[in-house]
Amino acid sequence: RRLVDARFRYAPGRLPDPRLLVVVVDDTSLTASPTLLGERADEFSDRFEQIFEAGASGVAVDFLLPQRWSASPQFSRLVLTHVDRLALAATSGPDGQVVGPECIAGLTAAALGPQRASAVFGFVDMEPDGDGVIRRARLTFQDTSGAQRDSFAVRSIRAALGDGAITAALQRQQADPPGEGFLIDAAVDRRRLSTLSWSRVPDQLAKDPAIFRDRLVLVGGSFVGSSDFHRLSGQRVPIEGVLVQALIMDTILKALPIREIGIAMWLPIVFLAAWVAMEGSVLTHRFPMPTWTIAVAGAWVIAAVTLFVVAGWTVPILVPLATIVMAGVTARFIRPLLKPFPRPDAGLV
Repeated sequence: RRLVDARFRYAPGRLPDPRLLVVVVDDTSLTASPTLLGERADEFSDRFEQIFEAGASGVAVDFLLPQRWSASPQFSRLVLTHVDRLALAATSGPDGQVVGPECIAGLTAAALGPQRASAVFGFVDMEPDGDGVIRRARLTFQDTSGAQRDSFAVRSIRAALGDGAITAALQRQQADPPGEGFLIDAAVDRRRLSTLSWSRVPDQLAKDPAIFRDRLVLVGGSFVGSSDFHRLSGQRVPIEGVLVQALIMDTILKALPIREIGIAMWLPIVFLAAWVAMEGSVLTHRFPMPTWTIAVAGAWVIAAVTLFVVAGWTVPILVPLATIVMAGVTARFIRPLLKPFPRPDAGLV
């Protein structure tokens, strides 16, 4: 895992998808309006409506909206008008209890119907590895009834860009073992993501609304005291959950460019490299160290890094290096025990 992290950390930064626009509710936004989120349904709904009018393809809200929003006429109107271009967040606890859909209730839920009301939500659940680092994401989650539910990233892309934008990702995911998920492309330079503070949205709508046109607008939090910070592969410090979701969306839009190829595919090449290291160590008489072994191991590392940068393949490093070094060292130890080649008889021509 750490070798994969290192590759992301030192790989050249990749450009993010230009169709993504991240709007963050930051400390400046909270200072300008310190009202709690539960009391700001009308404000947010009116602003989302203006973003849609500016030409946004879709709006994805990376907040677990409280039930109180269901009583807001503006929010109800927003959902009923733009349900097909809207993505809302939901999460599931260890007991299977889903939190988030309660923000759509009453007459709004009845007008949409159970299927459409459920489809507007995507699951924001993240699954960190044992060391607390998030390296993988999922396209779908399985609910308690066995049905497949979209992740928040997939729902957002469907809403803004249509099903065609995720077709390639779905096809590549089918070739992988079920339940494995996919590696997030953490090499994307998050500093080059188009980002806008929530406090600046009114001015931007008045001066240059074209920034929202034909874009997926992802809205989330980035303020001191928020618990929505996560460690991502290759990142030295935790980053905001909304940025993690943006990187997941970028990875899906690029058809899952990072491919984790298991050791089984590379075994013939590993055995060949180990044989070269062994042969070189046996035949080398001048050097006290197994120079061939070092050379072959170095070539493997260079090839692995190159394939990651060029093709996005995470070629195994640890097991092949251990095999190559073991072969070379073993050959070095057994060389003195081998009998020399017989010399030709001097009398024969």
